[in-house]
Amino acid sequence: MKEELKIDVLDQNFINSILKYSWGNLSILSYQFGYNDDNGINWLIQRNKGYEDYPVLQATGLIIIANGDPYTILLECSSGRIYTIDSETEVGEKMLIADNFEQLVRGMGTAQYACWSKRETEFIQLIEHITQGVGMPFWHSLVGSY
Repeated sequence: MKEELKIDVLDQNFINSILKYSWGNLSILSYQFGYNDDNGINWLIQRNKGYEDYPVLQATGLIIIANGDPYTILLECSSGRIYTIDSETEVGEKMLIADNFEQLVRGMGTAQYACWSKRETEFIQLIEHITQGVGMPFWHSLVGSY
Protein backbone atom coordinates (compact mmCIF):
# COMPACT_ATOMS: atom_id res chain seq x y z
CA MET A 1 0.00 0.00 0.00
CA LYS A 2 2.79 2.42 0.87
CA GLU A 3 4.45 1.74 -2.45
CA GLU A 4 1.24 1.90 -4.54
CA LEU A 5 0.13 5.17 -2.95
CA LYS A 6 3.65 6.61 -2.72
CA ILE A 7 3.49 7.08 1.06
CA ASP A 8 6.83 7.75 2.74
CA VAL A 9 5.67 7.55 6.37
CA LEU A 10 2.60 5.70 7.62
CA ASP A 11 1.52 5.87 11.26
CA GLN A 12 2.54 2.62 12.99
CA ASN A 13 -0.70 2.41 15.01
CA PHE A 14 -2.68 2.48 11.78
CA ILE A 15 -0.45 -0.23 10.31
CA ASN A 16 -1.05 -2.34 13.43
CA SER A 17 -4.81 -1.90 13.06
CA ILE A 18 -4.70 -3.05 9.44
CA LEU A 19 -2.69 -6.11 10.42
CA LYS A 20 -4.84 -6.92 13.47
CA TYR A 21 -8.36 -6.64 12.04
CA SER A 22 -10.17 -7.85 8.96
CA TRP A 23 -10.00 -4.47 7.29
CA GLY A 24 -12.01 -5.43 4.22
CA ASN A 25 -15.10 -6.37 6.23
CA LEU A 26 -15.37 -3.44 8.63
CA SER A 27 -18.38 -1.15 8.50
CA ILE A 28 -19.93 1.04 11.17
CA LEU A 29 -23.27 2.73 10.66
CA SER A 30 -23.18 4.17 7.11
CA TYR A 31 -19.35 4.03 6.82
CA GLN A 32 -17.47 1.35 4.93
CA PHE A 33 -13.78 0.64 5.58
CA GLY A 34 -13.06 -1.61 2.62
CA TYR A 35 -15.55 -3.61 0.65
CA ASN A 36 -16.09 -7.28 1.47
CA ASP A 37 -12.55 -8.02 0.37
CA ASP A 38 -10.25 -10.65 1.88
CA ASN A 39 -7.51 -8.11 1.39
CA GLY A 40 -9.04 -4.74 2.30
CA ILE A 41 -5.82 -3.05 1.34
CA ASN A 42 -6.95 -3.39 -2.29
CA TRP A 43 -9.97 -1.22 -1.53
CA LEU A 44 -7.78 1.41 0.14
CA ILE A 45 -5.47 1.55 -2.85
CA GLN A 46 -8.23 1.65 -5.48
CA ARG A 47 -10.37 4.14 -3.56
CA ASN A 48 -7.46 6.56 -3.28
CA LYS A 49 -6.16 6.13 -6.82
CA GLY A 50 -9.68 6.53 -8.20
CA TYR A 51 -10.34 9.74 -6.28
CA GLU A 52 -10.26 12.69 -8.67
CA ASP A 53 -8.42 14.92 -6.19
CA TYR A 54 -5.96 12.25 -5.03
CA PRO A 55 -2.96 14.42 -6.05
CA VAL A 56 -4.21 17.02 -3.55
CA LEU A 57 -4.56 14.37 -0.84
CA GLN A 58 -1.13 12.97 -1.64
CA ALA A 59 0.47 16.42 -1.49
CA THR A 60 -1.02 17.00 1.97
CA GLY A 61 -0.09 13.55 3.31
CA LEU A 62 -3.65 12.21 3.50
CA ILE A 63 -5.36 9.03 2.34
CA ILE A 64 -9.01 8.00 2.25
CA ILE A 65 -9.72 5.22 4.75
CA ALA A 66 -13.55 5.14 4.67
CA ASN A 67 -16.55 6.34 2.74
CA GLY A 68 -19.97 7.12 4.10
CA ASP A 69 -22.82 9.53 4.04
CA PRO A 70 -22.18 12.45 4.01
CA TYR A 71 -18.46 12.35 4.86
CA THR A 72 -15.25 10.82 3.54
CA ILE A 73 -12.83 9.84 6.31
CA LEU A 74 -9.14 10.66 5.86
CA LEU A 75 -5.99 9.52 7.65
CA GLU A 76 -3.07 11.88 8.03
CA CYS A 77 -0.35 9.36 7.20
CA SER A 78 2.46 10.69 9.40
CA SER A 79 0.53 11.54 12.58
CA GLY A 80 -2.35 9.05 12.45
CA ARG A 81 -4.91 11.83 13.03
CA ILE A 82 -8.31 11.31 11.46
CA TYR A 83 -10.09 14.02 9.50
CA THR A 84 -13.21 14.24 7.40
CA ILE A 85 -14.48 16.17 4.43
CA ASP A 86 -17.77 16.18 2.57
CA SER A 87 -18.50 16.83 -1.09
CA GLU A 88 -18.55 20.58 -0.52
CA THR A 89 -15.40 20.81 1.63
CA GLU A 90 -11.92 21.45 0.27
CA VAL A 91 -9.11 19.30 1.70
CA GLY A 92 -7.62 22.43 3.28
CA GLU A 93 -10.83 22.81 5.31
CA LYS A 94 -10.79 19.26 6.65
CA MET A 95 -12.32 18.66 10.09
CA LEU A 96 -10.43 16.79 12.83
CA ILE A 97 -12.62 14.01 14.26
CA ALA A 98 -10.17 11.76 16.15
CA ASP A 99 -6.57 11.74 17.30
CA ASN A 100 -6.07 8.20 15.95
CA PHE A 101 -7.82 5.31 14.24
CA GLU A 102 -8.62 3.42 17.43
CA GLN A 103 -10.29 6.51 18.91
CA LEU A 104 -12.35 6.86 15.73
CA VAL A 105 -13.54 3.25 15.83
CA ARG A 106 -14.40 3.48 19.53
CA GLY A 107 -16.37 6.67 18.94
CA MET A 108 -18.20 5.28 15.93
CA GLY A 109 -18.94 2.02 17.75
CA THR A 110 -20.35 3.98 20.67
CA ALA A 111 -22.48 5.99 18.22
CA GLN A 112 -23.84 2.76 16.76
CA TYR A 113 -24.69 1.47 20.24
CA ALA A 114 -26.35 4.82 21.07
CA CYS A 115 -28.55 4.52 17.98
CA TRP A 116 -29.55 0.96 18.84
CA SER A 117 -30.38 1.85 22.43
CA LYS A 118 -32.05 5.22 21.64
CA ARG A 119 -29.39 7.15 23.59
CA GLU A 120 -28.29 9.57 20.87
CA THR A 121 -28.53 12.66 23.10
CA GLU A 122 -26.28 11.08 25.73
CA PHE A 123 -23.79 10.14 23.03
CA ILE A 124 -23.65 13.70 21.68
CA GLN A 125 -23.16 15.10 25.19
CA LEU A 126 -20.35 12.62 25.83
CA ILE A 127 -18.56 13.35 22.55
CA GLU A 128 -18.91 17.10 23.02
CA HIS A 129 -17.36 16.77 26.49
CA ILE A 130 -14.51 14.52 25.27
CA THR A 131 -13.68 16.52 22.15
CA GLN A 132 -14.47 20.01 23.47
CA GLY A 133 -16.75 20.38 20.45
CA VAL A 134 -14.19 19.55 17.75
CA GLY A 135 -15.70 17.69 14.79
CA MET A 136 -19.25 17.81 16.11
CA PRO A 137 -20.95 18.04 12.67
CA PHE A 138 -19.51 14.58 11.90
CA TRP A 139 -20.54 13.09 15.25
CA HIS A 140 -24.04 14.57 14.98
CA SER A 141 -24.40 13.07 11.50
CA LEU A 142 -23.67 9.58 12.86
CA VAL A 143 -26.68 9.60 15.14
CA GLY A 144 -28.92 11.66 12.86
CA SER A 145 -29.09 14.84 14.90
CA TYR A 146 -27.98 18.36 14.09
